[in-house]
Formats: sequence, C-alpha cells, structure tokens
Amino acid sequence: MRLVLPLILLAGSAWAEDWSDLAALQSRVTSAPMLSESEWREMVEGRTVTYTIDNEFFAREFYVTGTNRVVIAVNNGICLNGIWYMDGPAFCFEWEGAAPSCFTHHRLQEGVYINGLDESDGIEIQFVADVRRTVVQCGDELLSSLPQSPTQPLLPVAR
Repeated sequence: MRLVLPLILLAGSAWAEDWSDLAALQSRVTSAPMLSESEWREMVEGRTVTYTIDNEFFAREFYVTGTNRVVIAVNNGICLNGIWYMDGPAFCFEWEGAAPSCFTHHRLQEGVYINGLDESDGIEIQFVADVRRTVVQCGDELLSSLPQSPTQPLLPVAR
C-alpha cells in the first residue's frame, strides 16, 4: 500500500480553524508549503473534493480521471462544468461562462487550504474537508450519493 500524500486531512471540530481573523489565517496559509500539480492531481484525480469556508460547506468538485475536466456543485445550487490548469504556481479554473479563477493550494498540519488569488473578492480561504471516490454531476442527481455535510476525516489515500 502506497500513501498518496504524507498528510491527514481532518474535518470537524477538533481541527476547526479559527476564521474570526481572516487576514491572520490567510497569512498562515500563504506561508505554508504549496502543493505541486502532481501532488494535487494524485490526491484528486477520479475523486470528489469537498470544500468548506468558515467551517461551513461551500462546494464539491469532481476531477475527471486522465483529464483536466472538473465539475463543481456549489452550496447555492449552481453546478458547472469546467477545466483546470496551472499558471505558474496557481491552479486556475475556467467554468462555463465565467472568467478564470486562480488559487494556490497549501499544506498545513490540519490539512489542505485553498487561497483565492482574485483580490477584487477580498480574502478567500477554503479548506479541503473531504476527498472521496464518488462523482458529482450537474442535474437532478447532483449530490444524491454524497452526505449533506462532510463528517468523516480523510485518511491517506492508498492505491
């Protein structure tokens, strides 16, 4: 058994980050080591990633195996297909009908954080709360196979 990443992503109150000082959290996140494209791809390919903001569910993204295609289902009901690519150290996403959005991915002791690079939106920090082998699709079946909130911590993924 080979571990994909030398980290454990934990969700829940034991590792709930203090989001009350967003600037301090962003400083801590951006000073942490960045994930490389290969680390990210190995962690997410063929899996669905659940993101939280301020310890609340934000979105799920499904990364299609062997491609740079991705599907996102956001907490407000929006579901979009898109692609992702690297622009230097940034992971950029192009969603249907939207301008690209770019982020850096950082590894901290409690897990992986995503730092938004679009300064016009203010500070945007997301936490990777869960990664699992399931599919997100746009349509009626959108989230039927996923729990309504991430409750299980992710242990290192074995291949």
